[in-house]
Amino acid sequence: MPRALTILRWFGVGFIAVLITLVALFGFLQTGPGLRTLENFGSRLASSDGLTVKIEGLSGFVPSDMTIARISAADATGPFAEVENLHLAWHPLSLLSGKVSIADLAADRVSVSRTPVLPPPPPKPAGSSSGIPFIRVALDRLDIARIELGEPVLGMAATLNLQASAHLVDPAEGLSLDFAVLREDAPGEIKGRARYAPGDGTDSLYLDVTASEPAGGLVARLAQIEGLPALSLSVKGNAPLDNWNGSIALDAGAAGHLGGTAAIKQVDNGRRIMLDLAGDVAGLVPATVRPLFADQTTLMGSAIVEPEGRIAIEGLNATAAGFGLALVGKLDTTARTADVKLDLVGGDPSRFAAFAPGVTWSGWRLNAAVTGAFATPSVDATLTVNGLSGAGYGARDLEIVAKTAPASGGGLAFTVYGNAAGLTAEDPKVSAALGQTAKLSAAGSLGDAGPVLTDAKVTLEPLDLAFTGSAAAKSVQGALRLERLNLAAFSGLAGRPLSGSAVLDARIDADPSTRRIALDLDGSSQAIHTGIAQVDGFFAGESRVKGSVSLAEDGRIAVNGLTLAAKGLDVAVDGAIEKSAADLTARVKLADLKALDPRVSGAANADLRFTGGLDALGLAGKVAIPSGVAMDKPIENLTLSVDLTDLTGRPGGTIALDGKLAGKPAKGGAKLTSLADGGRRLDDLDLAIGGVRAKGAAALAASGLVDGKITIAASNLADLSALILTDIAGRLDATVVLDASNGAQRVAVDAKAEGVEVAGNRVDRADINARIVDLSGTPVIDGKAVLAGVRAGGQVIENATVTAKSAGTATDVTLDTALLGSSINAKARIAPAGDDTNIRLDALKIARAGTNVTLSAPANITIAKGGVTIDKLALATGDGRATVSGKAGETLDLNVDLRNLPLSLASLAAPTLDMKGSLSGSARVTGKASGPAGDYDLKIAKLTNADIAKAGLGPFDITARGKLGGGRVGVEATINAPSVSGLTINGSVPIAGGDMDLKIKGAIDLAIANTALATSGGNLRGKAVIDAALGGPTSAPRASGNVRVSGASYNDSLNGISLSNIEAVLTGSDRAVNVTSFTAQTVQGGRIVGKGNIALDPAQGFPAAIEVTLQKATLVNSDLMRLVSDGKITVQGPVATRPKIAGQINVRSLDINIADVPSGGLDPLSVRHVNAGKQTAAKGGIRAKAQARAAATAKKKTQPASPFVADLDLRVSAPNGVFVRGMGMDAEFGGDLTLRGTTADMVTMGGFTLKRGRFSVVGRQLTFTEGTITFNGSLDPELNLKADTSGGDVTASIVIGGNASAPEVSFTSTPTLPQDEVIARLLFGRSISTLTAGQALQVAQTVAQFSGGGPGVVDSIRRSLGVDTLSIGTDSTGKGGQIGAGKRLNDKIYVGVQQGTTPDSSKVTVDVDLTRNIRIQGAAGADGSNELGIGAQWDY
Repeated sequence: MPRALTILRWFGVGFIAVLITLVALFGFLQTGPGLRTLENFGSRLASSDGLTVKIEGLSGFVPSDMTIARISAADATGPFAEVENLHLAWHPLSLLSGKVSIADLAADRVSVSRTPVLPPPPPKPAGSSSGIPFIRVALDRLDIARIELGEPVLGMAATLNLQASAHLVDPAEGLSLDFAVLREDAPGEIKGRARYAPGDGTDSLYLDVTASEPAGGLVARLAQIEGLPALSLSVKGNAPLDNWNGSIALDAGAAGHLGGTAAIKQVDNGRRIMLDLAGDVAGLVPATVRPLFADQTTLMGSAIVEPEGRIAIEGLNATAAGFGLALVGKLDTTARTADVKLDLVGGDPSRFAAFAPGVTWSGWRLNAAVTGAFATPSVDATLTVNGLSGAGYGARDLEIVAKTAPASGGGLAFTVYGNAAGLTAEDPKVSAALGQTAKLSAAGSLGDAGPVLTDAKVTLEPLDLAFTGSAAAKSVQGALRLERLNLAAFSGLAGRPLSGSAVLDARIDADPSTRRIALDLDGSSQAIHTGIAQVDGFFAGESRVKGSVSLAEDGRIAVNGLTLAAKGLDVAVDGAIEKSAADLTARVKLADLKALDPRVSGAANADLRFTGGLDALGLAGKVAIPSGVAMDKPIENLTLSVDLTDLTGRPGGTIALDGKLAGKPAKGGAKLTSLADGGRRLDDLDLAIGGVRAKGAAALAASGLVDGKITIAASNLADLSALILTDIAGRLDATVVLDASNGAQRVAVDAKAEGVEVAGNRVDRADINARIVDLSGTPVIDGKAVLAGVRAGGQVIENATVTAKSAGTATDVTLDTALLGSSINAKARIAPAGDDTNIRLDALKIARAGTNVTLSAPANITIAKGGVTIDKLALATGDGRATVSGKAGETLDLNVDLRNLPLSLASLAAPTLDMKGSLSGSARVTGKASGPAGDYDLKIAKLTNADIAKAGLGPFDITARGKLGGGRVGVEATINAPSVSGLTINGSVPIAGGDMDLKIKGAIDLAIANTALATSGGNLRGKAVIDAALGGPTSAPRASGNVRVSGASYNDSLNGISLSNIEAVLTGSDRAVNVTSFTAQTVQGGRIVGKGNIALDPAQGFPAAIEVTLQKATLVNSDLMRLVSDGKITVQGPVATRPKIAGQINVRSLDINIADVPSGGLDPLSVRHVNAGKQTAAKGGIRAKAQARAAATAKKKTQPASPFVADLDLRVSAPNGVFVRGMGMDAEFGGDLTLRGTTADMVTMGGFTLKRGRFSVVGRQLTFTEGTITFNGSLDPELNLKADTSGGDVTASIVIGGNASAPEVSFTSTPTLPQDEVIARLLFGRSISTLTAGQALQVAQTVAQFSGGGPGVVDSIRRSLGVDTLSIGTDSTGKGGQIGAGKRLNDKIYVGVQQGTTPDSSKVTVDVDLTRNIRIQGAAGADGSNELGIGAQWDY
């Protein structure tokens, strides 16, 4: 008990002491020193890093009723805010009840001149809350008499007055807020009153907020409303909460308006809140989002709020010009969970230009579902985009699916999947590399430390790339695997054909924030092909790379066991390089140098070591070829040694060569030194290879001047061939001395060369002796250079002599040369003119056979830094004149005047051009070289050359004028020629890059092509009327307009081709020319119809897709042949290079008419006419025409090959209906043939084979036993027919071969007999010695038939009767006469009639083709006889 009393006594004493201390402290604070102490403490407490707060003039009763005379705030740049006479009267003990009770808070003045410049706040500790706690406040009076805001704060200076009161303590007690903000320096105010009054089962809400300000006001400026319009706002509502209605109205004049209603209604489980707003708000929002809200914007929605804090969103819909939004779901504010679904649809891409410039789409949609806790929601979102393009790339369809879910360790786990189809790129090369489809997948987590990627995979058509591990902002660890790489897709990007595949595995450990990275690599490639022989030789098989590479934070690069193993190539690198130290070795082994260049062979090794560090990198090593061959000359122990220092600073060191080339010593070396002043020295240069030696030394000063001497003595330059891998020959002796006297570079050159040949170029002789002073300024030269027999690039300089002689500071130069068959003589003086150089051209003469150009008068040319100035350079040639004057350089001011300048002058530069005509006109060019301006007016008269004249195209008269400006050249041109009538070209073309803009109008006589067609016998008539336009760049032109051809005709009398009423329309359609229509009529009513297009793609050779349809078209109609067919022919591919002609031709009928007199067989009889008198020369008959055709065909074969070549794939089908008649023959053929190869080298496969046929010889008919017709590149078919007959032990045959225009008839027999004997056997089956006089006469008649008989009377009768066959001969007994006729009714049935010399000798025959090879044959005679048989025929 006493102990307890003691403790209690001491506790009482302590409490009294603390109480006395607090009372004393409270009393002290009421004194002047105490108030000062409180001022200082408050100032320090309110100040922080970069912010200084000072409190002055504290008075009143602390702490409940205080006044502060002045509070000021400053940052590092000075004061920015101030408060005067701040008064606070409050009840501190109210804090014990959890509220702040303020009776009065007032200030006379608050001034803020600008926003403060403060350092960023320190990061908040993990897990700290950033929320603002709810404060229960009872504020009886807030009165700030004057608030002064500087212009930097809100964009304009303003003076305000603020008065307010509030009671925000407990909703059960009611809530209230009153406020008023008034502009003191201008009109404008915002006032409001809000009351919430709880009742017995009925709560009420009162709102009344109004605001207004004139144009240019503070709120409009702060909201960045365009035009700063006058504003008016009203928010009102006063009713019980169970049935509350309010209104909102905002009027901003022309900038926009917004209005609508809000309502609260009592429902069973809470209150429903409804909102309906609409208006034109585009002018009220920032300019970046303004396009999204153009026109009308609406917001409608309703939600039920339950007392427990649950919110059911029945629907929230927003519609605007740029998007549409729909939202439904539930929120639980107590449990802090959500279950919400969202549907967002994007509008026109132009509305999003501020956020995605240059990106377009045809549509996009975002569907998302959010469930779970607010902090860790589960999200399932799908974004679909169609027709996406931007930044030169595009995708037809794109889908991205993103999902999140709470992670077991906290935070969120996410997955992303993406698919794209129809990928495109503006650059076709990039497009080919991307392919058409792409896939993306990724997985990871989201937490306090930020996003972490754990898995990712990208799949494109050419590659698969995957990552597994952990990738965050400051740490990346894992495995990166290139699972597949197809190099072929990157051919376009590489500019060469690529093929092959590669895979790569890499372990990665990196910190992106510090640039630290370490990689362990293991990769391989297969069958790499690049088109570079040196590379392909190494990587054609399997190659492998393996090793480790790392980059440290301090920049240290380390390589550990990095190897490359390929076919014949091994590389190994080990070591490290850092700033101050390096120890890196590299070893290269090359199995055979032939892999690099076929001109050299043998193994090579290189051992290199880098030392010194990145600041002063050194390199020491050796490259060795122990044994090899170069240019067919041996290499023995050849080594190149280097020992170099400070390559990254002041390089220096030595280089040495040792070994043998072509059996001769190859030794030498040099020493390089860098000087402190930035200069360089090359000492001890001594290189000797066989009979070639170079010696000397040189120093390059920091000023760029060189001092030194180099000598070259080469008795046989061929000794260098093995080193430079180029054939070289000849002799060279040269000495070059350089020095710098008085700050000017001087050079002395003495050189002689004989028979020097390098890479096909040759100099027979050169002798140069020159002294040059001030080489880099205005040179003064003394010396002479003589050249003879120079051959370079296919051009020849027979001889040239240049002589230079100094004249004080000037140099007089003369030139005499023979070049390209022309002689050039010139004299000039070169002299300094201050900082410039002046060239006075005193004489110039260029002469070539028939062409001379001379200088009319001396001309002055000044070369300055800004360009070249020409003072009237005038040239004359015959009656022609050309004058150029002005300035050319960064700026232009040129005048050109041309008078009757002969175009033959072009032969001076290109002797084979052979142009004729004249050029006159003028041009003036001014402005900058990058964007010249000016005008021109040119006229070309009688333009032609041998090729133009041969083609019958010229001569041309051309006038052109226009202006230059804006990077373009205006064109107003007219072209006239015998076949061109008033063709005009108007518009403009770009000087550099850009699009053409040309309009072409006029008419072209199609006869312009007749000269070129003459060799094939063609003739074209008609006109093409052009009304077209060209646009786009020259590399990818675009066309519009049309070319019309009407009433045209084409005739080829030689080949029997005739087309009339040719009508065609060609229409330009951007990047193509469309053959909108093409029709032509053939004889006897046939038609040819065409359509298609030709793409305007010069790089691809103008690819075409043209289709031609034949409708009963008579393609050939001559004495030799008549062809009628149907079919379809296509022309595909590049018409400018090598298109493909393909299709199917179905032959309706083909008649081949043989000339009645053969070209071979029996010799023709010689006939001499006596007393014939004067006769008119007979017109050529069939035979004459056939001979002309044969001659023309032979001539055509000797013509040069046409530059146009097309591939062929044509199928010609004729089941039957192919007839060969004339010269006693009457045969029918059928079959199929295919034309392959090219138009220059046609290959015919298949042909027409004999179906039936006979051969009439002096009334005797022989049946053909075999026969074929083939076509080999012309319309003159080749024949091969044979008729046999046997008698006794002799088989006689007649063979008809050769071309149809000139068939060759021969007679053969087994055993071999004379031709008259063979004919006797064919006609009568008997020897000629046993023939009667009549039979012998018939043999003679046969001889006459094949050696000059008359025309085919029988064939003429057949044609007049309209039958397919007509024969006159003997009957089967050989004693009576017989006539027969037949006609093919269709493809399958042939009907024939025969009539002999007796009444009952008539017969009807019918042939029916069952298949191509099997035929039923039947006959019925007047004598009651019947015949029926089956025939079969196969060709082998």
